Amino acid sequence: MKESEIYKLFELLPVPEPGSVCSCSFTALPLSARNSHKLGKDEGNCPCLLIGTGTAGKTPTRVPLVLENLAVLFDLRCQISSPGVATQTGTFTVLKCVAADAAVRSYFLSLLPGISAAIGQTNERSKVATVIEDLVELFRALGASPKNEIQGLWGEMLIIHESKDPIALTAAWRSQTGDCYDFNKGTERIEVKTNTQKLRRHHFALDQLNPPTGTRLLVALSLSTVFWD
Repeated sequence: MKESEIYKLFELLPVPEPGSVCSCSFTALPLSARNSHKLGKDEGNCPCLLIGTGTAGKTPTRVPLVLENLAVLFDLRCQISSPGVATQTGTFTVLKCVAADAAVRSYFLSLLPGISAAIGQTNERSKVATVIEDLVELFRALGASPKNEIQGLWGEMLIIHESKDPIALTAAWRSQTGDCYDFNKGTERIEVKTNTQKLRRHHFALDQLNPPTGTRLLVALSLSTVFWD
């Protein structure tokens, strides 16, 4: 199933009414004819994958996992309504994208067919757990430092390395909490901008281009420098 198709299916699902039997209510459609996994939508309009796990039995229920963009709820008693099908109840492991960012939600939806295929038809708890762990690591990476932050940090390290007095520059590096400049040594400030694109376009805060009176600001743009007095 293509990403555009699964996104359209999700958009067609209505937001469920609050459950009368279970505290968790979803509208859902079968994700694949090869297994019982369901593409779902919860009361908060979040996209979900519902994996039937039967009754919990003697196996201890795992503690829910909640990340910035993803929540995993184990052995959840759910009420599910589907178009043209009577409302059903059952126990599911629920993978839910809790991100408000449309790009992250679309990314989550695009992963669902692959997740479903990796779990397969058995829905064995050990297999489900393994696939979920891989998914959790993937979404943890989404919350890691963005590439442009690491790129900016690399640029600041390069300035220190190439300077005539790296000790003095290190002492001035991020020396004041909340400072809008990368380097601050009293009357001298340096702001570093990096770019990996051919078009050298950079963004500045207004305060960065209006240094205090009596200070000297240097803006380092890759290998170019511009001065304001």
